[in-house]
Amino acid sequence: MLPAQPHVLPYFTLTLMVGWTLEFEMYFYLVYAGSMLFKRLRWFVLGSWVLLTVILAPLGRRGFDMDITRDLGYDLGYLSIVTSPFVLEFLAGVLIGWLYRQPWFRLRSAAQAWQVLGLGAISYSLYLTHVITQDLLTRWLENHAMRQFAHSWGFMFISTAVALPVAALSHHYLEQGLSTAMRRGLMRLLRLAQAVRATPAWRPRREDNLLPGLKALAAESVLLYI
Repeated sequence: MLPAQPHVLPYFTLTLMVGWTLEFEMYFYLVYAGSMLFKRLRWFVLGSWVLLTVILAPLGRRGFDMDITRDLGYDLGYLSIVTSPFVLEFLAGVLIGWLYRQPWFRLRSAAQAWQVLGLGAISYSLYLTHVITQDLLTRWLENHAMRQFAHSWGFMFISTAVALPVAALSHHYLEQGLSTAMRRGLMRLLRLAQAVRATPAWRPRREDNLLPGLKALAAESVLLYI
């Protein structure tokens, strides 16, 4: 999957901005699959590749930093993905997965387990809303003459701390709320269709032959939202 505008970082002018994740996911999955071919050396190969492409290559060209908006000016546009600091987030995901599989790494209480499950539940809302949250925080910094802090470690922690409750609210009121409302609406339509069919004065007409198909479609839609 090639970036639409490889030199317009960090999101390559994609129509759906959060689609940048798909660009990086496809690349990282390819690298991860390739590293698995080295069996016992897979982690060394994976780490070495990321070190070479994300840190050493930019360091030898214009210097390494964590600014995801910085274009290193490669002629091959796909290198904008290969050398992006975004890749470090995927490497962090691998590290978390490795830790999870270690026998000494266990959640110590049910409360911690529920917290992890809660983060998993809001993950899709977080995926969709975190960009909006970060953009609002960045604008606030700009309005208060603090634009330089938008690419700092402190901003990363603060924006994450704000994005989590925003995602939780989105998950509760939008993701779950809309799903529940749609499910109830479809169930009402289904019951209404059944009530119409059960009315003694009702007489089937040729256009009423569509009703069974509509009922089946409504039932399938309800199952999708349960």
